[in-house]
Amino acid sequence: MSAPDPRVNAYRPDLAAAHLRGVVETARFADGAEYAVIEPLVDVRRAPSHEAALDTQALYGERVTVYETSEEGWAWGQLARDGYVGYLPANALAKPGPVPTHTVVVPRTLCFPAPDIKKPPLAALPNIDRILLRSAALEGDLARHPEVALLAKQEDIAASDVRVAQADRRSPPEIAATLAKRDEARAAREEKLRTEVAEMRIRIDEWQHARDRRDRHARQLVPLARERTLATLVAYRGGKTTLTDVLAARRAETEARMQAVEMEREVARIWVRINFALPETLPTASRASSSEERAQ
Repeated sequence: MSAPDPRVNAYRPDLAAAHLRGVVETARFADGAEYAVIEPLVDVRRAPSHEAALDTQALYGERVTVYETSEEGWAWGQLARDGYVGYLPANALAKPGPVPTHTVVVPRTLCFPAPDIKKPPLAALPNIDRILLRSAALEGDLARHPEVALLAKQEDIAASDVRVAQADRRSPPEIAATLAKRDEARAAREEKLRTEVAEMRIRIDEWQHARDRRDRHARQLVPLARERTLATLVAYRGGKTTLTDVLAARRAETEARMQAVEMEREVARIWVRINFALPETLPTASRASSSEERAQ
């Protein structure tokens, strides 16, 4: 039997994924740990070197099972999306947050330093058609919201005060006062969580409606405006209309495309408010400094 393809099976002479036990020979096996990509676009290379062959790329939010992290800053793992195995910069990974609930069906947009597709891309624009929060599990996800977490800490402190008062056998009025503070802290946390969940549901609905409006506009109005421009040009060349009509049709097409850009910006604005609601989804200073170091 031929050996498994190492590009999509995590094994090396010195290390392999635990599920390949009995399939491949190696010095040791490891279960691996799940991480998420936190950079817009990350190269997955065949060896731990920026000069090594590029096998594929991982996008922001993708899951990676990491089996080894080296002192040189490389993580060796396997992508959950397409199963590719390779080396990624360790500082491009972090412990995963909520599982993404939407799948991308359009090509991503790359940002180039010059009008030349042969130039290395600077970054991939964020994918605003996928969110990390889950509508069915917002209570659990938003329990990590900074303000809710702070109130939870205050509730824990109040509960600790109750236990101390009971252990010290304080007077009933004193114990009742600590119980009242604990209940007040709990009510404040629950109210804040309900508020955040309600507001997030509204944002998710706004995001979905904004995407629907954007898609309808792109599918229907923009093509119609383009067809009108072309038809007016044909009529002008045949002497059946005037240049003023051509310019009016071209202006209407331009306005339709500008409206499409505004709709895309609205979707992006709502997406940012949803996707960066929790602290683990925000870029940190250490990540920013590491990106600057790589650029230098």
